[in-house]
Amino acid sequence: MTAKIRIAIRPFLAYGSNGLGSESGYITKADNFFDNKTEVDLTDWFSGKVQDARLRFAARSGFFDSKLDRNDMIKLFRNAKDGGVVDSTELKDLRFLVNDKSYIVMDDHVQVLSGKVINSNAANLQYQGKSLGNLSAGSSNAHLEKLVNKWFLGGDRPTASSTYRYTSGSLFQNGVSYQDIKQGNASNCYFLGGLAATALRSPGLIQDMFIDNGDNTYTVRFFNKGVADYVTVDRYLPVNSLGQFTYASKGGITVAPQMSCGLL
Repeated sequence: MTAKIRIAIRPFLAYGSNGLGSESGYITKADNFFDNKTEVDLTDWFSGKVQDARLRFAARSGFFDSKLDRNDMIKLFRNAKDGGVVDSTELKDLRFLVNDKSYIVMDDHVQVLSGKVINSNAANLQYQGKSLGNLSAGSSNAHLEKLVNKWFLGGDRPTASSTYRYTSGSLFQNGVSYQDIKQGNASNCYFLGGLAATALRSPGLIQDMFIDNGDNTYTVRFFNKGVADYVTVDRYLPVNSLGQFTYASKGGITVAPQMSCGLL
């Protein structure tokens, strides 16, 4: 009598023949795998939930550590860009992976930003001052890439009358102080006043708003009516013709090529 065992297993890195190295990267069939009498029939959560083969493999691989992180989701979005467009199956799979919380684990900021990429969001109407729109079945690869850039890479910078320039240096220098704040040209004293009060009483709260993504971008947490919301910014800041920050900055810092300074 042949025993039949159904198991779920994490993906592995070895590839070969006889069922090793299928599109899923799993052992999908192994006759005589143990003792010439055992057949292994492998299924997992992804095989029944994710229909597109490329996305299924990418999701399995990313979930190897029981979590889909920021880099995993960026890879998933880019794996949906085969064939020139995002088809209805790929869009459905992406939405399922992002919106279903019964099995998939993501950090809150990753889930929120991923939702902005694949779900409806008013801010998706424009990208870099031009019309864009929400992702839909049939959207082009370029459309999806712009949404990824907008939400995960800080590529949709606010419109400014001055020039953006890359700023090197540490995000924080010598901690956070209310004395760091200089308003600049924007009429946002109400916001900076609140930041100054927070910096005086609980400076750690400001530092905790930022996640360093390790690729010269930062995810920043705000709260909208008590609900955490997130945006991503890069290291480019508007400067005037003298190399001074146009908007809020620390003291009178100027930014010249190769000059290092604190961003906050």
